[in-house]
Amino acid sequence: MMFFLFGMTIYLCFVFFCRAASKENEPDNKTKTVLMVMSCHDNQPSKVQAADRLADCLNRVGMDVTFSLWKMTEITPIGASRWICNNIASYDHVVILFSSHKQSNRDSDLTDSDLYPVVYNMIRNGKLKDFSFVSLMPSEKKIYSFFVQPRLYFIPNEFIGLVRNISNRFNNQRILRSHKILLKALKEIEYSNQLMVL
Repeated sequence: MMFFLFGMTIYLCFVFFCRAASKENEPDNKTKTVLMVMSCHDNQPSKVQAADRLADCLNRVGMDVTFSLWKMTEITPIGASRWICNNIASYDHVVILFSSHKQSNRDSDLTDSDLYPVVYNMIRNGKLKDFSFVSLMPSEKKIYSFFVQPRLYFIPNEFIGLVRNISNRFNNQRILRSHKILLKALKEIEYSNQLMVL
């Protein structure tokens, strides 16, 4: 009888341990919400198009992406600082697109509608922990890579790394498919820009 009770105790401990381990390994089913921020002063059409395609591809992977330029009608009346205070808690991760605009890293006043300096200052002051920097311009690599590694991703080549930095739970096939779509879209943007120059 004693051996039977001892055996049952060992068996039950093993079952509970296996269940606890499987729950830890289960992927988080909550959709990752991402705020993608680009300076509204950085309005080169090709860069805006590329950022739009990046947001679309992150959505295809399974994220819920909000691009700051899509929200300008909400942000402008109340200002960037107040909008961030009201909304930042609803995002799991922030993606910051590097800006070539000289005023983008300045301190923002309360009436300004540009989220970029507000988010940049939050990172600088240690108030934002889950973020990634993204560069859509290869020429920026030399300038910024020293300061923000390892959270700097050059798109499209480092798209997979960016997705993995946001979350490890996404399906590999969806990531690879989205990466191919992004590569194709960015090539089309580059080609159309070359035609415009001609």
